[in-house]
Amino acid sequence: MIKAVRSLIENKDVEFKCLYNMYGEFDIKFDKNQTKLPPRMRGWRRVGRIQTNKITLVNDYGESWLDIPRKALVDCEKVIDKREYGYDVWCLRTYLAGYRDLNAEEKMIKRGWEKIMEDPRMQKLREDDVHTDGSQTYYMEKRYFADHNAEYLMGLEQQKGMIFDFNNRLIRDENVKGDLELEYIVRKIQK
Repeated sequence: MIKAVRSLIENKDVEFKCLYNMYGEFDIKFDKNQTKLPPRMRGWRRVGRIQTNKITLVNDYGESWLDIPRKALVDCEKVIDKREYGYDVWCLRTYLAGYRDLNAEEKMIKRGWEKIMEDPRMQKLREDDVHTDGSQTYYMEKRYFADHNAEYLMGLEQQKGMIFDFNNRLIRDENVKGDLELEYIVRKIQK
């Protein structure tokens, strides 16, 4: 868990309230009374259990999990200072993985495979694959990208937090911030 979040919750004397959820389950701006939220996710919730990548948030109706992604996808900033208002308030935001262009090395690796596939023998194998199980060129391609330590460029499985997206021809990279996923306001427990 990232240091800023760990130091914020280590004494479990803070509570969380969700301000935004990109999945449309709730958005405080449009649902001020939180009527669309399940009761266990309404209002201020206290910290229950803490794991390396999750926090349990608890209220009188039950508990829910707040997943904490890798450091690159989290912002934690103080928005109200204790000196001004008598208590500190933080804003914790988590983001989806973002997209980036292929770098020069990745482009070179992709071009290398495209060049291999231009060979008439490989085109014949690919045509044969259409009539069979398709495994001949698949395993050749898998081996090629594995030899370059870039299996993620095949776009079939994630590697090192990255995967090639065929739809937009970009890399989805967990080290790049994408769209805002969740936003929580965090404050010291009001007694």
